[in-house]
Amino acid sequence: MPILTLTLSANAQLKDEKALALDLLNLSAQVLHKRAEVTSVVFQRVALGAWWVGDDPPSSVLAQLDIRITQGTNSEVEKTAFMAQAFALLPTHLAQGQQLHATSYISVQELPATDWGYGGVTQQQRRELSIQL
Repeated sequence: MPILTLTLSANAQLKDEKALALDLLNLSAQVLHKRAEVTSVVFQRVALGAWWVGDDPPSSVLAQLDIRITQGTNSEVEKTAFMAQAFALLPTHLAQGQQLHATSYISVQELPATDWGYGGVTQQQRRELSIQL
């Protein structure tokens, strides 16, 4: 039940948002072994002049991709591979002539199973229910 949140600078022009969302879903499934049917992808935009690197607003595209997963469900190797592959994936979805700024970030945020869930049930409760069934 991961949630991927991709924040982009307003100047980002995506070729096809749905294709990018599907590629992110597939990447999380292939590398982190997450189930696509319970994975959410959210795109957000930050207005021009509201995102700075150093003391200048960059002309290239800025991105921050965060994925929230349950703590302990992935190895360091898997998380590292996800970050590298996601960083390589993002520029392939930008319009021709656009470049991804080097200070774009990818993060894997691990949350304890007791601290999040979906459908009103924590991940810990889901684990306990599956053990009892």
